[in-house]
Amino acid sequence: MRGKTRVRVLCLSLIVGVLLAACGREAADGQLCDAQGNLSAGSPVAAYYLRHGGEEVFGCAITRPVQRGDMYVQYFEKAVLQYPVDDPRYEEIELVPLGMEKSAPTDAENPQDDPDCRYFERHGHFVCLAFLDFYDRIAGERVIGQPISEAKLLNGNPVQDFENARLRWVTEPGPPHVELETWGEQACLADRMLCYYEDAEDRVLGTVSSPIDEFVGSLGREAVLGYEVSPPVQRDNLIYQCYQNACLVLDPRAAELVSLVPLGLQSVPRHARIDHYLSSDEDLYFSQGDNPVVLAFREFYFRNGGGAVFGRPLTDQIRNGEFWVQWFENACFEWHPDRPDGERVQLTPLGEINYRQFHGELPPIIRAGEAQDDIVLRMALDHSIASPEIPQVVNLRAEDSAGRPLPGVIITLYIATPESRQIYMAPATDANGNVRVTLGDLKEACGEIVRLRAVMEGDSTLPLTYGQFIFWCSPNP
Repeated sequence: MRGKTRVRVLCLSLIVGVLLAACGREAADGQLCDAQGNLSAGSPVAAYYLRHGGEEVFGCAITRPVQRGDMYVQYFEKAVLQYPVDDPRYEEIELVPLGMEKSAPTDAENPQDDPDCRYFERHGHFVCLAFLDFYDRIAGERVIGQPISEAKLLNGNPVQDFENARLRWVTEPGPPHVELETWGEQACLADRMLCYYEDAEDRVLGTVSSPIDEFVGSLGREAVLGYEVSPPVQRDNLIYQCYQNACLVLDPRAAELVSLVPLGLQSVPRHARIDHYLSSDEDLYFSQGDNPVVLAFREFYFRNGGGAVFGRPLTDQIRNGEFWVQWFENACFEWHPDRPDGERVQLTPLGEINYRQFHGELPPIIRAGEAQDDIVLRMALDHSIASPEIPQVVNLRAEDSAGRPLPGVIITLYIATPESRQIYMAPATDANGNVRVTLGDLKEACGEIVRLRAVMEGDSTLPLTYGQFIFWCSPNP
């Protein structure tokens, strides 16, 4: 190892004991940091996040997963995770190689024995002391890749670059420790479509905003747009996302960063369309008088953003089957007199209709921030009585409250016998929300009842289900 590197990292050894005391816990103790509801607690990404250190390693989730081609990407404060769209599994989740994107590997060091260091051959660099301790604790090669530089000083503090991240030594706030540089946030802020600081205070606090989330929040979320039916999808310089009642487009070149896709223009019946609403006075978009339908449409329209959100009307208030409706450029209003006050104006689910038209069935996604009661786990056993010759197979299913399957859910299965406890981490649920687990040897439970408990990965308070069976062993001849 070159002498200059030794000098640079020796400062770490002076306080490595403090670090080890502060950071000696396992990475599996990671905590979920997701105040904005960007990370689904039962998803493989959440499982990966928690297994490798959670908030301590990755920071908070600052965006939803965004589809780019055949991959989803999701930004965290200190890293960017990516995984395939078709079949995201725990094994296929990896970090975007931000280190390789930011700089090329530096000249290789000479390998030699050093009890405080480990040499990595791919780029020819050592990892030493506190950096090595942190690296091992988070399964570093799996998570941040191999080192691409030697340790060096940056603004007076040691740092080291890896394929997917940068480690830095931090002396404040709190006790001295190693952490990842906030490269994930920097990468996200470089693309105004995904992240931005809303004001100067947010920049000081480091609070990143998502333009689409800000727009959806301004409309009361599900109260107007309904539930989410697709993840954000990036195409060229635009991002699209469909909700039940509308689809959104984010265009960094437009005066309004986020707007509704003009689905009303695409779906209005030709015979009902009129073209006389040319006035700039939005009050004239509605008939005059005390018609309750007109008054309700007008109040809903102005309360939720008016023309900037819904566009100009394409029809008068007309009867369409059992409903009074009115089409606008970006939406369609429906009158439901049987609903309570304040809920009688509803939007036609144009977003869902549009998605089904082009993509078929809705993607059975787990919506981030969804209430726990909206996720249901079910269990079925192949055998009421199992034995060493007839192993038990546990069939698990994850679905939402409407019975729609939820793929990609990580389920932990706890097996309890009078003599032992076992834990199985099931593979992610498939496209139909199902996963099968074959139990191993339970000979110590011969003649006993085996009790099962299944919970979603991440938190024992999340949805769970129970089951039990008898394990029978034939008497020895």
